[in-house]
Amino acid sequence: MQNRHEIVILGPERTGKTQLVNRLLGHPFNPEYQVHIGIEIKKTKTPEEILIFYRDIAGDTDLNLIQTTIKMAHQIYMVFDASNADGLEKLKYYIQDLTFPQRAQITLIGTHADRSITEAVDNAAKVYAYDKKVDYCTISSLQDNHPVIQQLREKSSCLLSTSSSCLMTAPIKRQASVNGSVHSGERVLTLSSTSLREYDAYYNAAANNRKSGADKQRYTHDYDPSYSPGQSRYRGSKMSSAPANRCSCALRMAGMAMILAALIGLIYIALVVVNILSAAALISLMNHIVVGVGSLLGASSATSLMTISQVGASLNVSTTAVAGMFMTVPSLALLVAGYGAFRAGGQKPDQNPEDDPGFEPRKRRY
Repeated sequence: MQNRHEIVILGPERTGKTQLVNRLLGHPFNPEYQVHIGIEIKKTKTPEEILIFYRDIAGDTDLNLIQTTIKMAHQIYMVFDASNADGLEKLKYYIQDLTFPQRAQITLIGTHADRSITEAVDNAAKVYAYDKKVDYCTISSLQDNHPVIQQLREKSSCLLSTSSSCLMTAPIKRQASVNGSVHSGERVLTLSSTSLREYDAYYNAAANNRKSGADKQRYTHDYDPSYSPGQSRYRGSKMSSAPANRCSCALRMAGMAMILAALIGLIYIALVVVNILSAAALISLMNHIVVGVGSLLGASSATSLMTISQVGASLNVSTTAVAGMFMTVPSLALLVAGYGAFRAGGQKPDQNPEDDPGFEPRKRRY
């Protein structure tokens, strides 16, 4: 059975979307501006029998048609002209009314990297990608075997694979936040802690205006944005932790309460046994439990109490010791039950929720 992979390329007019698709298909650069109407579909097949469909959306396509198209996308390339000072703002305006599926892997791509790209545009794109939690890269379709285009091509062909041999990068994933447990297909970039701190400082300065322009310039200059397949981790096949729901939170709280009650009971029993506290309350509680259990078994109160007294006499221990031993059992049972409830509330589902036929992915708006 063949896997089908849908990649949608969208963006304003004259941003190099069609040239990007041609390069992804391995075709040579066409210096002539290519115009098409609506959505142009091109496909290719990988050696692993994966069909990849590239849906090149023209810049003037109807909004409803674009929205319908991106619903089926596994990957979305948001393309803007990085050599144009207003290129990123045009893209933001172009996609402002679109709703993106939660499952889609989104990449922000700045084209025309062979031309002059200002530092302001590049930094604005990095901040936007960081804020929206998407990948970001710049490319030039003029260059044969462009390394980023080659990486995009390889990434597209292996996203549906269940193996763990696909390398991906993303400036917004923290090594500490995933803790070795990531989605199949998750993109993780391993940057040095220094680079992360510098980037955070610059990002906070640009987004919240908490630093001066000199600080922005310094952090922009110090931060090394170069990330390559060699710096990224292998993607994993293990699901990342699912968010806790109300039921799991209630189980964990109930488990903690049971554990606390059991520990208090055990401590009280220990203090009674060593004669630090009075045994009257403990003996009274034991008698009530013995009478209750005896009545369930059809025995009278006197018979039940006599039986427990005979047990103590046969063991040659005091009534206090019998009460301590007797009440230790339910305390330990309560401790075990509380621990089980706590563990049950902390368990995460092993199955991908998107495998559920009734699953409807959450939407995100840009």
